[in-house]
Amino acid sequence: MTRTDPTTVPEAPAALDLPWGKFCDGLRELGQRVLATPGTERDHAEGLRFLTHLLRSNLERQLDSAPERPHFIQIGPVLKYLADNPDTLYDSTAVSPRHTYRITGNRGDALYLSFTLYSGGRDVRIVADLNDQRLQCGPDGEFEIWLTPQQQPGNWMELAPDTQMLIVRQYFLDRAQETPAVYKIEPTGPAHPPAVLTAGGLGERLGRVERGVGLVVDTTLEQLRHLRTSEPNTFGQVLATQTEESGSVVLRAYPTPDNDYQMCRFELAEDQALVIRFRPPACRYWGVHLTNVWWQSPQECGAPTAINAGNAVLEEDGSVRVVVAHRDPGAANWLDTGGRREGTVLVRRLLPEDPDAVVRPETELVRTVLVGR
Repeated sequence: MTRTDPTTVPEAPAALDLPWGKFCDGLRELGQRVLATPGTERDHAEGLRFLTHLLRSNLERQLDSAPERPHFIQIGPVLKYLADNPDTLYDSTAVSPRHTYRITGNRGDALYLSFTLYSGGRDVRIVADLNDQRLQCGPDGEFEIWLTPQQQPGNWMELAPDTQMLIVRQYFLDRAQETPAVYKIEPTGPAHPPAVLTAGGLGERLGRVERGVGLVVDTTLEQLRHLRTSEPNTFGQVLATQTEESGSVVLRAYPTPDNDYQMCRFELAEDQALVIRFRPPACRYWGVHLTNVWWQSPQECGAPTAINAGNAVLEEDGSVRVVVAHRDPGAANWLDTGGRREGTVLVRRLLPEDPDAVVRPETELVRTVLVGR
């Protein structure tokens, strides 16, 4: 009997070794792009963790799911990217106009529920949207939604030829007091048994994973470059999703058309605080939260990094004052940077009654010890 040298590594089949090597090389290049981005050691460490979040999400979407056998993949509270909102539950799945789908569920009583279809690639556009204002439900909150190329009676969303993704959002003011919606998606029509995984099929799917991760990295870095060329500690113009052109940075973040957004890059020394003042408009939801430079909501357990209309302390005139600082300044509505010198403050307003009434928040950079005075 021939004995095998345990130190000898068997030669890998070329059909698998080549796509696997290309995939690993691609990930390494993405990691090098993250590490080449100016920032602190912490920024770079969080950047590599950001890559793992993208990788986990895309691996499940491309390797363990398919448009013919969809299932929802949750974004947050663990996987974080593209300025995820801590007050929102996100579920996404791949879909295709080559198939038809039926979503069934119960509305629950979350503050907001919506279903949004998107195209893919760099020229992202919103294909269709159905929110709870138009969602027809039964007496106990039950609902059914059809996703097909042809119009259907009742709740229907059109699958246009370029449709690739469905995202479901639920917003909450207080998760402990609100009952989330429950739902599932299933294909209709002929059954499609899982295809046998081949070397070619695996290589194709790994390529889609790398491209999916790369698109989000591109979007995030482009947004970071834009913010770093703008004046720090001040808010830019209102970003209204419905007026954005296909492929814009805003649309490549896969937003809901019911929101408008305003962003500010904070840049704070150890003894500085950023004081933000604005008057919340009449709307379904408004919230303010922090992100790191990679557009991820912070993960520090128990730290106050977000406020919303349900828990913010208002001024006597109905305005709100938010304080972004490295330590508790002894003032209401403190958002903890977690020691990060740089990051983003993001203001969301959902379904404002008068979009033209939304104004830019005012900011003031002060010493932390003076905030409570």
